[in-house]
Amino acid sequence: MAGMLGIPRPSRGMARAILAAVLVFVIGAFALNCTGGEGESRKAPVAIRLVPAFPGLPSLKQPVALVEAPGHDLWLIVLLDGLVLSVPRGGPWDQPRTVHDQTPKTVTGWERGLFSIALDPDFDRN
Repeated sequence: MAGMLGIPRPSRGMARAILAAVLVFVIGAFALNCTGGEGESRKAPVAIRLVPAFPGLPSLKQPVALVEAPGHDLWLIVLLDGLVLSVPRGGPWDQPRTVHDQTPKTVTGWERGLFSIALDPDFDRN
């Protein structure tokens, strides 16, 4: 779009520098917000404890979406490479089952791959 308007397109290095500057700004603003900012009294940080959502789930390569299967007690896990796995909603989660394999048709890398799935509105009936 920039080239179409007569504006020179930034080089890849310049684009990365701009992105880095934006990230530094956002992280700095977030840090100020979390610490109370200037002029406010500093409060002790709140302790946060991370708890696994699916204990026992093996490490998955590039999971990109988690979809509830309507009418079934299943979660569907979409992997970038084209696999769709299922795990029972209530567990155990240690053995995900492949329910769809689209890896031969899926091209990955840069902004490509299987990013999500859309289920038929009548999924639970058909």
